[in-house]
Amino acid sequence: MTNGLGTGFFAITLLAVLAGLALLGVAATAVAAAFYRRSGRISTRIRYPFVALLVAVLGVAGFGILVLFDEAPTAAGLFAGIVALPFLLVAVYLDRTTALSNLDVAAATVVAWGPAFLLGVVVVFGANAGTVAAFDLAPAEARRLRVAWIASAAGGVAVVLGMVSIANQVVGLLDPGASTRERS
Repeated sequence: MTNGLGTGFFAITLLAVLAGLALLGVAATAVAAAFYRRSGRISTRIRYPFVALLVAVLGVAGFGILVLFDEAPTAAGLFAGIVALPFLLVAVYLDRTTALSNLDVAAATVVAWGPAFLLGVVVVFGANAGTVAAFDLAPAEARRLRVAWIASAAGGVAVVLGMVSIANQVVGLLDPGASTRERS
């Protein structure tokens, strides 16, 4: 990437791809919920597409981080803050607090990520635009005050909190006894 316009377009394109994957995850969650209502449990076979979605999401975000790191570190930080770090933090949280298998932890994090990611994107752009508008900041002032970094951090916090909230509800669907069992 040699210019700001190309870098910005690339970052927005990757963000749109991630939003599409998030919507795909929400749709897959609706299908899994329908299976759960019909049979009372979610089959292990249904969990594997969630793992494939996890690999796709982390692959797109990782690619974005690697490509944008040199030219647009703020965009790379955005992808790390609202995709990679929330996955890591919520997976560690679920591993420590539940007795879910690794497959179930991966499925629960993907199920929880989709809606939380969409909320996080709204928070990032809303906080950025709202702060600039509220304080009538010029672009140079906004860069100097690191408004985009702060908005990205706020979006990352929103994603993590949303994922934890949703994952706590999903744990019972994946393994009804997982949240109450003691870890050995």
